[in-house]
Amino acid sequence: MTDRHNARKLVAEALRYDEQDAELECQRALGQALLLDPAVCNEVVDRFGPRLSGLPAVRGHLTEIVDAPPQRIGHDMLAKLGILFGRPDQARAHLGGDGALAAPDLGLLAGRLALDAGDIHAAKRHFDAYWEAPGRDRKAAVAAILSKHPKDSHELCAAGRRLIWGGLWHEAFATFDKARAAGAETAESRFYQGVELELNAKSDAALERYRAVLAEVPTHRLALLRLCALASK
Repeated sequence: MTDRHNARKLVAEALRYDEQDAELECQRALGQALLLDPAVCNEVVDRFGPRLSGLPAVRGHLTEIVDAPPQRIGHDMLAKLGILFGRPDQARAHLGGDGALAAPDLGLLAGRLALDAGDIHAAKRHFDAYWEAPGRDRKAAVAAILSKHPKDSHELCAAGRRLIWGGLWHEAFATFDKARAAGAETAESRFYQGVELELNAKSDAALERYRAVLAEVPTHRLALLRLCALASK
C-alpha cells in the first residue's frame, strides 16, 4: 500500500474516533496520516473544519506544513490553511492574481471559520460570495437539506443548523422561524433570531435575544461573543 492510501485510511479511522468523542485517538490517527503524506491535509481540513480548533496536536502538524510547505501542497490548500490559522496575508499570497478564492470550497470554509470565531458579518460576506459565484446551485443545495420536508420542531432546528453552516442564511432564518412557530423556543433558535436582527441593523433587539440565550445557557460561546461585540460599540 502507498503512503497516500495508508494516510487516507488513517483519516477515515480518525473520523470514527471523532464520532466516539475519542479525541486523543483521533489526534493520533490524524497526526500519523499527516506524517505519512502531508498532502492529505486537504482532506483533514475539509472533513474536520472548525473542529480543528479543539485538536491542538493536529493543528501543530498543519502549522508545520504552513511554515515549510512540501512541494505537493498546492496554492489552494495553502490559502485554505492561511485562513484556518488566521494568516490573511499568507492566504492572499496563494490566491489568484485577482484575489479571488480559487478553491471551490474555500469561501465556504472561510465562512464557517468566521462563524466559529463569532464574526457573523465576515461569515455572511464569505457565504454570500460563495453562493453568488458562477456554477453554484443554491436552490439544489437547499432542497437537498430540506429533502425530508421536516415538519416537527426538532427536525426544523436540525435543518436550520445545517443551512447555517452551509452558508444558506436566508433559508436558515426562515427555517428557524418555522421551528419556533412549531414550539422550538430553544437557545439556538433564539440565538439565530438575534443574528438575523443584528444583520438587519437592529442591534438593541439582537442584544435582547443574546441576553435571553445567555440567561438560559450561560456557556453559549457565540451568544457571548456577539454580546461583547455589540456592547463594545
